[in-house]
Amino acid sequence: MARWSDEMTGWNKEALRCIAVLAAASSTSIAASQPDPANDPIVVEGERGNDEAARKEARSAVRTSGAIRGDRPIARWRNSLCVSVIGIEEPARTMVMDRISAHARKLDLEIEDSSSCTTNVNIAFSFDAVRLVDATRSRRPRSFAEVPGFYEEVLFGESAPVRAWYRTGWRDRMGRQAIGQQPASVTMDSVSWSGMLPNKDDAPITTGQFSSRVQTDGTRAIEAAMIIVDRDLAAGYEVDLVADLIALHALAEIYPRDVARDSASILALFDAPADRKPRGMSECDWMLLQEIYALAPARAGSMHRQTLVRALSEAPDCGAGNSR
Repeated sequence: MARWSDEMTGWNKEALRCIAVLAAASSTSIAASQPDPANDPIVVEGERGNDEAARKEARSAVRTSGAIRGDRPIARWRNSLCVSVIGIEEPARTMVMDRISAHARKLDLEIEDSSSCTTNVNIAFSFDAVRLVDATRSRRPRSFAEVPGFYEEVLFGESAPVRAWYRTGWRDRMGRQAIGQQPASVTMDSVSWSGMLPNKDDAPITTGQFSSRVQTDGTRAIEAAMIIVDRDLAAGYEVDLVADLIALHALAEIYPRDVARDSASILALFDAPADRKPRGMSECDWMLLQEIYALAPARAGSMHRQTLVRALSEAPDCGAGNSR
C-alpha cells in the first residue's frame, strides 16, 4: 500500500473498519438599466461603501482559510502529487481521485500514478476517525508540530467530519530544497547543518543577500498532507461535494475557522444551514487556490495576505456562490 512518507508509515494500518460511505450554476442575473437620454450628462458615482464591503469579505475569506498565520509565506506544492484514497470503494474512490486531479491540473500541478509513487497526499475514510488521529498523535506526536492552536479542537475533537494536517518545509528563493536544512524543532547539533536557522515564524536566516520586510530569503513548500473523513458524520452527503472539500484541503495548507460565515464556500459544507448548502467549490474557493499559486513565493506573509485580499475583493464573482 502506498505510504505518505517515512514519518507517516503505518497510518493506513490505523484506519480500522474503513469501507464505503458515500453514494450515489446557478446563473447570475444582471438587471438591465434604462439608458439616459442622449443629452443627459454622464454621471460617474463612487461605490466606496461597496468597495469596503468587498474588502471586508475578502479579509474574512482569507482569515477563514487559515492559509496565512503570522508573517510566514504561504505554503504551496512544489513537487508533484501522489494521492492515496483508502476506506472507500468504487466508484466513489475514483470520483474523489478524479476531482482532486482535475483541480490540480488546472493549477498546473502534476499528478503521479498512485500505483507507482510514494504517497504525499493520504486520504482516509474511517468509521473511527477520532481513534485514527489519536493513534497517530500517540505514536508520532511531531507529525502535528505545525498544527495551529486554534485548529486543535477541530483536529483532536469528536465533531469534525473532515480534518487535515500538513508537513511543510523551507526552500530557497528559487524553490530548491535546502540540503541538510534543520526544522525549528531540531537542535542545531548535526554535522549536516546547512547554515539555515529558524527565525521568527520559523522563517530561515540564511546567507542570502536580501534583507527586506517584503522579500524573504526562503519559500515554504507543502511536503505532505493527511486528510481524514469521518464516515459517520459524512454520511448522506454527495460524493462530489465531499471530494471538492477534500481537494481544497489537499491542494493548499488550509486550517479553516469560522467556516459558517460564508455558506457559499465548500468549507461550510457541514456547517451551513440546510437550505444554503454549498453546491461545490465556490468562485471564492477557486480564486483563493489560483491566487495562492500565482503569488510571488519569496514574500512575507503580510504581503501574501494583502495580495490575496486585494485579488478577492476585486473579483466580481467572488462570494456569489457559483460552483465550478
